[in-house]
Amino acid sequence: MSPLQFRSADAQHIELLRGLRPQDVDLVLKSARQRRCSARTVMTHQGERICDIRALLQGRARYFYETPTGKKLILNWITPGQTFAGLAALSAAPHIYPASTEAVRETTLNVYTHTVSDSQRNAVERVAGVLFSDVLSSASVATPGGRPN
Repeated sequence: MSPLQFRSADAQHIELLRGLRPQDVDLVLKSARQRRCSARTVMTHQGERICDIRALLQGRARYFYETPTGKKLILNWITPGQTFAGLAALSAAPHIYPASTEAVRETTLNVYTHTVSDSQRNAVERVAGVLFSDVLSSASVATPGGRPN
C-alpha cells in the first residue's frame, strides 16, 4: 500500500493529519516512507536519538521501558492512527527516546524524516500547530491545591 493509496482510504484516522487541508495531507503523505514490521520487531530503541515521526497505519505496537536488569515494563499501547517517536523530531535540539517501541503484531507505519522539501516541511509545521493548539486549548492549569483553574 503506497502512502497515497492509504490517503484515499483512511488518512482522516491519522491524528497527525487531522485538521489539515487535503493538499497538505497529500504533501505530508508523499514525504512518508512506508515500513512494515513483523511482530516483536523493536522499531525505536530507548536512548537513541529521535530523527523521525512515525504514524501507525495498521497493526498494534507498544511503548516499553527496559530496566537495567533487562526486564521490559509495558508503558502504553499504540493503535492505528496514533503517532509516535514524536514531534521532537522537528526540533533543532537533539532528543532521545525515553522508551522503546515494539510491534506486537504485523504492523505498517509511515515514517517522516527531516529530509523533506520546504513545502512538505511547511505542511508538517502546520500539523504541529494544529496539534499544539488542540492541546493548549484543552489543557487546564492546576492550582497549588491540585484543582484545575
